Amino acid sequence: MEQTLAPPIDKELEAKIEKLHTELETLRDEVYGRFPGVTLSAWVTFPDSPGIVINEERAKATPCKCFTYKGKDYCYSPGIIGMLESGQVPSYCPTKVYEVRPGIKQRFEEFSEAAEAAHKRIEHIPKGERLVPWLREMGKELSVRGIEV
Repeated sequence: MEQTLAPPIDKELEAKIEKLHTELETLRDEVYGRFPGVTLSAWVTFPDSPGIVINEERAKATPCKCFTYKGKDYCYSPGIIGMLESGQVPSYCPTKVYEVRPGIKQRFEEFSEAAEAAHKRIEHIPKGERLVPWLREMGKELSVRGIEV
């Protein structure tokens, strides 16, 4: 009977993996705390929420990838999860690279149009009571556009 030896355990790699796991759990909790019921993938397209900085040095040193929608710039930066809010752009976009990535732009446009339509239908509801009705209307609007949630 032949025995095979397990590869040596890389303690440094294990520590990095554990640290990343903890950071991702914290990030998940932060996202869910701000918007209960929202997935991390949906967070990426929320234009009114700040991007979550995970590597500040990289975010400050690398160009942002941006696109324009209805006259406003929307930017992403390596080192940050999600779209940057306008207040983050001066700090994290030393330069902007405008690129047309049809999939991202189309997803953003569809999501934005759905959000606008859903918001119009809940404007009569008092602030503070709008989240659940807005999410319901948002689901309907996305469904009409063929976007499964």
